[in-house]
Amino acid sequence: MKAHAGPPQVGAFKENERAQPANDRHPLPREGGRGQGRHWLDEPGNVKRLWRLFLAVLAATVLAELAVALHPHFEVEALFGFHAWFGFLACAAMILAAKWLGLLLKRRDTYYEAADDE
Repeated sequence: MKAHAGPPQVGAFKENERAQPANDRHPLPREGGRGQGRHWLDEPGNVKRLWRLFLAVLAATVLAELAVALHPHFEVEALFGFHAWFGFLACAAMILAAKWLGLLLKRRDTYYEAADDE
């Protein structure tokens, strides 16, 4: 059985040649590994700043309802923060539907292996 080497890397000239890293901060991953460089999201401080930014944008959009004249078609739309809650619940429903669909369509790990490769 021949081992699959995977797709050729960007910048490689021959099938067995590895591409060169773009810089020292983000080197290419080793064979089967992640690489030595750290991503900017690996820093806990950056993740905390990102969460704070997301929460500030969320609060600003909810508070913007006070300054905007809403024209609701249904009574429930007139509730303060309705659109934020509706968006959150719709996203949660899509995640649950995707999980259910994943369970429905799941296949064995060996699904694509040929019968004669054993």
